[in-house]
Amino acid sequence: MKCRIIDRGEWLDINAGPSRTPRTSGVHLSNIIEHIAILTGRLDKDEKEEIEGFSLESRLMMALGLAWENWLAHHLPHVDYHMGEIEYEGIIMSPDGLDCATDTLYEFKTTRKSSFRTLDNYDKQWMWIAQNQGYLKPLGWRKVRQMIYFVNGDYRPMLPEFITLGIEYSKQEIDDNWKLMQQYRDKVKPESQDRKSTRPELQSHLPSRM
Repeated sequence: MKCRIIDRGEWLDINAGPSRTPRTSGVHLSNIIEHIAILTGRLDKDEKEEIEGFSLESRLMMALGLAWENWLAHHLPHVDYHMGEIEYEGIIMSPDGLDCATDTLYEFKTTRKSSFRTLDNYDKQWMWIAQNQGYLKPLGWRKVRQMIYFVNGDYRPMLPEFITLGIEYSKQEIDDNWKLMQQYRDKVKPESQDRKSTRPELQSHLPSRM
């Protein structure tokens, strides 16, 4: 038998796969959050690599995260997974999942961060918190289920760990975060893809819930 490495996945393009929620042109919530995080130095090592580097390692982590999301969604039949984009006050966003029966946002994360350090200082996870609160604003909701796959657990030892957090934000926290997003909205370069949401009817559904 002869065995040799043929390639290491350098050809992988995370954006090439099928998506139920193509990104439309305009300013996305994620663009604003990344912009603020870079300006204020709030990025940790993993977040900086994901935003700025797009190294092979980062692309593989993104692929793992997408696979985890899709697998997990099949175990949550009560959650409408990737139901479409929301545009609210000039900002576009794409929540992972919505449970309209309980007014709960579901967000899925895959990370190399330590579970111990993350949970012990969760108020320091600014990008996650800002994203959650940004999604909650147009929905008029306050509750989140943050489902996190820590690929290396707490590093003591390095074993995978899955943790779900139940979070409830105050209306004031959500409103304050939205004001910050609005302040930076016009300072971010809009995305220019000419693609439309796969679920435009979602937009007409939102005002009745506000």
